[in-house]
Amino acid sequence: MSLPTGKTCLFEFSLNDVKKFNVPVDFPIFSTSGIHSWQLSFNPRFNGEENFNLSLMPKLGLKSDKNPSNHCSYNNITDIALFVKTLGGQVIKYGTTRSKENILECVVKGMWMCCSRSLLLNDVIVGVKIYTDRAEDNLVDSFFQLRSVPLNLINAWTKDLNNSDRADVKFKVHGSNLYASSSVLTSRSEYFKTMFNGKWRECHSKISADPQRTSSKNQKNNNSNQYKYEVEIVDFNQETIRAMLHFLYTNEIPPYNDVCDDRIWSLFIISEKYLLDDLRAIIKNYIFDRLDEENAAKILFTYAWKWPDLKDPILKFVVDKFNAIRKTVGYKNIVASPLGYPSFFNLNTEILLKLYPD
Repeated sequence: MSLPTGKTCLFEFSLNDVKKFNVPVDFPIFSTSGIHSWQLSFNPRFNGEENFNLSLMPKLGLKSDKNPSNHCSYNNITDIALFVKTLGGQVIKYGTTRSKENILECVVKGMWMCCSRSLLLNDVIVGVKIYTDRAEDNLVDSFFQLRSVPLNLINAWTKDLNNSDRADVKFKVHGSNLYASSSVLTSRSEYFKTMFNGKWRECHSKISADPQRTSSKNQKNNNSNQYKYEVEIVDFNQETIRAMLHFLYTNEIPPYNDVCDDRIWSLFIISEKYLLDDLRAIIKNYIFDRLDEENAAKILFTYAWKWPDLKDPILKFVVDKFNAIRKTVGYKNIVASPLGYPSFFNLNTEILLKLYPD
């Protein structure tokens, strides 16, 4: 398989009764160019009994020499991702490498992802996705896939999304309109299911998604105005609503480059509001996989402190690496302007108590 510019190569393999495995599994070699071939391997007994390891190893092709850095073919690779997920598509572990240095090292030496064995189910899917150059000027228009959805189906649903002629729901977002099908929304979200099919529908032809912020109403189709529901949203911008709808239609999320991007956190917040547990879990894994010493303080003090399942592991990370994190620009900026961080004093108290317990 060749690797076209702006596209991705996806390779997935299913494993059954994986908890019974005692020896590593090597999957068939696959190729992403005339030069680069790869082999994915699963080791159920990596580093003792508590962890498993998924590795991607390079296999030099016939046209390659011993120095892959001489070839320009890797230069168009922007991201290499390993993942483990359930048969239903729920991500268990997702690891990625992005910098050119790390990608070159992966091309030369391979890539590994280690995860707790306790997270494994009996039946899983393991895989790798290799990304090439993509436009960065309008990130919301390009998406990466976290589940195995046929490309023709994704294309069909993408065209159907925001099609005003076929929609029966109009979202009014700060003066702009987005369109969707209520059948899709109700099948993906209990929130929308209750909104459109529950008690709200019987309330004098009006639906209240949020009594203080969001309203929806039935409309008669006497002319070209065929929309059964109008939902006005004032607490999220159009980009966030569009990203949420795209996920509901195609199971894809935008490939944001910076984990501290406010758009990621807006999507996380909206996943909670509309009860999109799978979207929330994907973004949570996305955040943890990109956590490092440089961004940990900003993530904790700016965003994660609001949610215990994010706060607690990130706080532990900060404590464990505090000597390095306290020297970063991010942490110094936070200390210089503590009033800009609502939980600054509480978090610092927790950090100090963990560093210096009584």
